[in-house]
Amino acid sequence: MKIKSIIETTKSISDGSRDFWSRRMSKTNLKQKWYAMYRGDTFIDLGTADYLAEKYHKKKQSLLYLSKPAYHRNAPKNSQRLTLYKMED
Repeated sequence: MKIKSIIETTKSISDGSRDFWSRRMSKTNLKQKWYAMYRGDTFIDLGTADYLAEKYHKKKQSLLYLSKPAYHRNAPKNSQRLTLYKMED
């Protein structure tokens, strides 16, 4: 039963609902945000949140929290915490 519904959905999407994909792509942010990863004052890596999460075996949400201002405020001075900084254009 599931296979039949998947096939019908696929057919309806491919038959004429290109608007579905254009709406979907417009809702997502096609321009990826880049982050610089530091441990203390030492530069570690540069990349998107997805790339850094995969490379360093961390959850994407955990890495995004490391870029929040509240996380930076609560870090003690001269700490060796892992931090992320969002790169601006």
